[in-house]
Amino acid sequence: SKYKPNNCIWIYKVSVDSVKISVVLPAKNESGAIGDTIKKIQALNLIDEILVVNDGSADQTKQISESAG
Repeated sequence: SKYKPNNCIWIYKVSVDSVKISVVLPAKNESGAIGDTIKKIQALNLIDEILVVNDGSADQTKQISESAG
């Protein structure tokens, strides 16, 4: 077996087809930016899902997030 120091992190290459990427997007009162943020993330074409965590927003964050997705 190979020696691995305690502070060493192994990095493995994997096929992109086998990787699923999720984005967790915390948001509170982000109605002015959340729609554009979601669209920019979607434009990456690498993301499988976006989860917006709406932390009790008093504005339209929830509605804008739902309509952007």
